[in-house]
This record gives sequence, structure tokens and C-alpha cells, in this order.
Amino acid sequence: MLGILIIVVLAVLLVAIAIIGYGIGIYNGFVQLRNNIQKSWANIDVLLKQRSDELPKLIASVKGYLKHEKTVLEELTKARTALLSAKTNDAKAKADLRGRGELPEPEGERELRAAPDAHQQHRERACGPP
Repeated sequence: MLGILIIVVLAVLLVAIAIIGYGIGIYNGFVQLRNNIQKSWANIDVLLKQRSDELPKLIASVKGYLKHEKTVLEELTKARTALLSAKTNDAKAKADLRGRGELPEPEGERELRAAPDAHQQHRERACGPP
């Protein structure tokens, strides 16, 4: 009789230990999920901070490029005006030569001379940092 009682007590203890272990495992899983969620939100915060830090650089690049474009268009307008207002062939030839250096490239992607890092910033935006 004593042997059966010991076996029953041991069985109850093993079941209790199993239930407690299972509960601890479930709790640890919930803690891990909570930590992963916090880490994911921290990663989102980092990405948003990087974007907000890149925005002034992008604005400065665009402003530099627009300034360059304005200069090019003003020079092109002056050259066209000089060509149209020229009376002699010699004056027309000089105005034509002056205007040829300011014409934009006819096809393909234009080079960003005022802001060479604009392509790099665009690539980082589209593909992420290297």
C-alpha cells in the first residue's frame, strides 16, 4: 500500500512539474514576443530618424540644382535673344557659338552638375544605404 501511495505522489509531482514548466514556457514566449515588438518599433524609429536627417540634405541638393538650372536658362535666354536680335551674319555666328555651350543635352539622363550627390541620395532612398 505504501508503494502505491509513493507512486501516486510521484506521478502527481511529475504532472505538477510539467504543468509549471509549460506555464513558464508560455510566459517566456510572451516575454519574447513583447521584446520583439519593442525591437521592431525601435527599428521603425531609427528608420524615421534617418529619413528626417536626410531630408535637409535632399532639400539642399535640390536647391543647388535649381540654382544651376536657373543660371542655365538665363544664359540660354540671353543667347537666343542675342541670336534673334543680331543683324549681320558675323553677329549671328558669334551669338550661335555663345548659345551652343548652354544648350541642354538632347536625350538621355541629364547630369546633375550642381548636386552630384543627388543620384546617390536617390539610390539610397530607393534601395537603402549601401
